Amino acid sequence: MKKVIIFISLALMVILTSCGKKKYDIVTTLYPQYEIAQEIVLNKLSVKPLIVPGADAHHFEPTSKNMIEIIDSSLFIYSSLSMEPWVEKIEKGKGHYLNLYEQLTLIDSEISDDVHFFFSLDYQIEMINLILAEIIIIDPLNEEFYQNNATQLEQELRAIKNDFINLEHHSFYFIGHDVFASFSQQTNITIISLLNEFTDETNPTSNEIETMYTLIKTNKVKFLYYDSLTGYEMAKRFQNDLKNSHALTLLPLHTFHNVDNETFKRQDLIALWRENYQNLERGINNGA
Repeated sequence: MKKVIIFISLALMVILTSCGKKKYDIVTTLYPQYEIAQEIVLNKLSVKPLIVPGADAHHFEPTSKNMIEIIDSSLFIYSSLSMEPWVEKIEKGKGHYLNLYEQLTLIDSEISDDVHFFFSLDYQIEMINLILAEIIIIDPLNEEFYQNNATQLEQELRAIKNDFINLEHHSFYFIGHDVFASFSQQTNITIISLLNEFTDETNPTSNEIETMYTLIKTNKVKFLYYDSLTGYEMAKRFQNDLKNSHALTLLPLHTFHNVDNETFKRQDLIALWRENYQNLERGINNGA
C-alpha cells in the first residue's frame, strides 16, 4: 500500500508541475538507490530515477533534460564512474553528489572492482546509511523522520540477509551476465552465469552456450534462473532445446539494475529480495 501511495503522490506532483520545469530534490541512477532514497523520505522530498522502468542500465546515456535535472537537484546519487562514466561530463551543480562506490567499505580485494555491488545485501545496508547521511544534510529538519524510516528498512534487509545465509549451500544456473560476486561472497549461494563478464555488452559465445547446456545436463538441473528484465527469451531457448530430454522450470531473479514498469508501480526493494529468496529456496527444496 505504501508503494502505491508514493507512486500516486509522485504522479500528482508531475501533473501539477507539467506546465513548468520540474525540479527534484533527489535524482538517482539505478533502481536500488531510488528505492532506498524513496523509502527514507517518503513524501517529504521528491525523488527522480533517471533510468525509466524497463530501460537498459548498462547502455543509458542522459538526455539534456536529465542533465538539467541533475544540476538542479539537491542530491544526485549514482553507483560509480565505472557504471556511469557519463557523470564526469556533467557540469556540477550546487547540490551534493554521492558516488556510492567510493564511499562503500569494499573489504574483499578479489571483488573490489565489482560494478554490481548493489546486488549485495551487505552493501545495500551500507547504502542506506550513506544515503541517509546525505538526505539529512539537505533536509536536517526532518532528521528523526528519515532516521526512523532508514532504521526500519535496514532491519528488513538484515532479516532477509539472515534468511539467505541460512539457506544450505547450493549451486544455481543463471541466464544472464555475472552480477553475483559480492552476493556469493556473503552467502552460501553459488550462482553460475551464462556470461562470466560483469557487463552485458557482449552476447554469449557458442562456447559459453554449449558449456551451459552441458552443465544443465550433467548436473540434472531442474530449475533455470534468468534475469527478470532481460533474460527470459534466452532462458526459454534453453528450455525448448532441452525439452525432449530434460524438463526445466524457469524462474526469475531480480538483479536490481532496473525493473519493468509494472514492478516499479507495485513492488519495492524488499518485495523483490523476498521473491529472489523464495525462488532460490524453491530450487533447493526441489533439487535445482
